[in-house]
Amino acid sequence: MDLTKSFSVGSIDQINVSPGIRRLMSIISDYAGLKETAQLSRKLDFVLKGLPDDQLGAWVDSIAADPAKRELPALVEDLNNHETYFFRDLVQMKALEQEIFPALVQRKINEGDYNIRIWSAACSSGEETYTLAMLLLQTFINFKLSVKLEGGLILPPHGWNIEINGTDISRQVIRKAKEGIYESADNGLSSFRNFPPAYMQYFTKMKEYQDSIGGIKRIYQVNDIIKSFVKFDVFNLMNSIPPSSNFDLVLCRNLMIYLHPDAQAKVELVIKRALRPGGVFMLSAVDKLQNDTGIETHREMSCVYYEKR
Repeated sequence: MDLTKSFSVGSIDQINVSPGIRRLMSIISDYAGLKETAQLSRKLDFVLKGLPDDQLGAWVDSIAADPAKRELPALVEDLNNHETYFFRDLVQMKALEQEIFPALVQRKINEGDYNIRIWSAACSSGEETYTLAMLLLQTFINFKLSVKLEGGLILPPHGWNIEINGTDISRQVIRKAKEGIYESADNGLSSFRNFPPAYMQYFTKMKEYQDSIGGIKRIYQVNDIIKSFVKFDVFNLMNSIPPSSNFDLVLCRNLMIYLHPDAQAKVELVIKRALRPGGVFMLSAVDKLQNDTGIETHREMSCVYYEKR
């Protein structure tokens, strides 16, 4: 879940907030960990389109009384703008490509452990998750464990078990991630901005067309080989139990800055629980680790990442 375009830092005291909106923000904060900001208040006002105070109050009462909070997922989806793209933050991608993935594969070879498990937390519409899959497969090629077959087909190495799990709180973006269909445009903010051309081999072009203003757009689908070891699930990082365990690598980027401190601590704890000893996790450049107990910090190639000890 990337909230970069949806919420920025702002004090709730900057504007007048109705009691219903203030109470709803508190419920959302508990449910999704979001900071209660002026921007969140304005977004709720827009989404709810001036719902009268009495109706808003009754609705908030019904949400508060529902232990399953069944109406909140759809509301949180309306609040989020899942801005993301392939190979986002090239400095971190280079660190993964040149340092983290080669070290991981070499360690697995040395230990005779041919299982690799990766978690892309808050994955939005899946571009980050598929990027990790492409980087890992390219690492196998560099190690001569995978080869490119006739027709460009590339398979994971025989005998290796690869699992890459993308999760997000939003059901809508998880549906899109499972489809694996993305748009490239010659202008504008597409999923393929700053995309390394060599990695286009992992996509099949489905369609090319000219839009209403004369721009060329192309629709691509992720190849079935990549999709075969990637899976997506809905998961709320406010849960204390991670979706699985013994991950070798976890990415949780562009999220922490939008969470209140208690929520940040929860996410860090979930990540640590999910990692195996020696596992690595990476936050975005703007996210800061709150608690480094049991964690070793690495600084490589102008990039910071963390290892569970």
